[in-house]
Amino acid sequence: MDDLDKIFRAYDIRGIYPDEVNEEMAYKISRATVKVLGANKKNGKMVVAMDSRPSSGGLLEAVIKGINDAGVNVISIGLSATPVFYYAVKEFCANGGIMITASHNSENYNGFKIVKKDSMPIGTKGLRKIKKFVQKNISNSKKKGVVETKEVLKEYIDSILKLGKGNLSASDLADFSSKFHFTIDFDNDKDRIFFTDENGNKIDPDIISTILIHYCFKNAGTILYTVASSRNIINEAVSNGNKVICSRIGHSFIKETMMKKKIVFGCEASGHYYFKDTNYFEAPLLVLVRIIEILSETKMSLSELVQKFDKYYRERIETDISDIEDVNLQIKSIEKKYKKISRSGRLAKISHIDGLTVEYPDFWFNFHLSNTEPVLRLTIEADTQELLAEQKQELLKLIQL
Repeated sequence: MDDLDKIFRAYDIRGIYPDEVNEEMAYKISRATVKVLGANKKNGKMVVAMDSRPSSGGLLEAVIKGINDAGVNVISIGLSATPVFYYAVKEFCANGGIMITASHNSENYNGFKIVKKDSMPIGTKGLRKIKKFVQKNISNSKKKGVVETKEVLKEYIDSILKLGKGNLSASDLADFSSKFHFTIDFDNDKDRIFFTDENGNKIDPDIISTILIHYCFKNAGTILYTVASSRNIINEAVSNGNKVICSRIGHSFIKETMMKKKIVFGCEASGHYYFKDTNYFEAPLLVLVRIIEILSETKMSLSELVQKFDKYYRERIETDISDIEDVNLQIKSIEKKYKKISRSGRLAKISHIDGLTVEYPDFWFNFHLSNTEPVLRLTIEADTQELLAEQKQELLKLIQL
C-alpha cells in the first residue's frame, strides 16, 4: 500500500498530518480536483473552507494556491461548518469545492471533503480520478485565478429558518437551552449534531430521527436508514405512511441514493441527518429547528419524547483492528454459525448491504468495518435488556480481536 492508498478513502481523503497529509499534498490534490471537475474551463470557480484544526490554515492556503495556479478563481469562506460549505458551493453556482477537514477523526488527522456542482459528493470514482492526476505532472495555467473572501453564515441560517414553520428567529436558536433545558454538541466539522436532555442523558441520534419522522414526515415519501439504524426508525416511518430503503453507511452513498430516488429524509446512527429540502446534504441546524418546534407544540420535555419513542434496547461497540483479513474471516465464521440458529421457529434473515446483518424477530446485529479508520463496529438491538446482554456476551466471545 503506497501513501496515496492510505489517504484516499471510500468517500473522502484523510490521513495523519503532516506525515500523510500536508501542504504539498494539498496543493497536488487541489490541482487534480480542478482537472477532474473541469473547473478550469471558462469562468470556472471553486469554494474552499476549513474546520478549526491547527493544521487547517496552512492546508487551506495550499489548496487556494493550487486552484489559482490551475487558472481557477476561488471563493474562500474560511473557518466554516461543513453544511455551510455545502450551502456556499450551491449558492455561488461553483463548479465544486474543497473543505479542509478530517471530520470526527482526532486533531492529528486532517483531510479533504470534495464536492461537485450543487455540493454533490465527488464519489469513489471521482476520488480515483483525482488520485490518478495527483500522480501526474499538471502544468500551470498561463492565466492565474484570483481569490475572493465571502461571509455566508447569516444567509445560511436564514435559509434554514425559512424551512421551519416561521416561528423561530436566529436569537431563538441562540437561546434555546434556557427555555427547553437541553444542550447540543457538534463534531469537528459540524455536520453532525448530538442532543443531551434536561437530565444530562445523551440521546441516541436514532431516537432523534424517530421523533422527526413522527412529527415532520407523515405520508411524506421514502425514508432512508442504514444497516446500523434502530428498528424504531423503520417502524415509525412505515406506520407514518412512508416507504423505507436501507443504505450503506457513509454520506457519499447516502446522498447519491437520496438524490437518485428523491428520498425526503435520511439518517445515520452517527448523528448525520439529510433532507431533500437542503439539497440532500447534512443540516444539523434544521434538526435543531425541528426539535425546538416539536417541543413547543407538544409541551413535552426532550426526555419525555425519548421515552415515548424508544422501544428497544441497543448497544454500539467499536474496537480498533490491525488485521482486516482476519476480522473478515471471523465475521464469515459468525455468519455460518447464525445461519443454523433458529429462534421461535425462524431462521435468521441475513444480508450484506454493508458488512454483516443478522436479524431475528426479537433481536438483530450488524458488523461493519469503518470506511474512514481501522475500526470494527458492532450494533446490537433487542426487545429486552436481558436479551441484549445475552447476545452481546455471545458475540464478543465469537469475535476475537
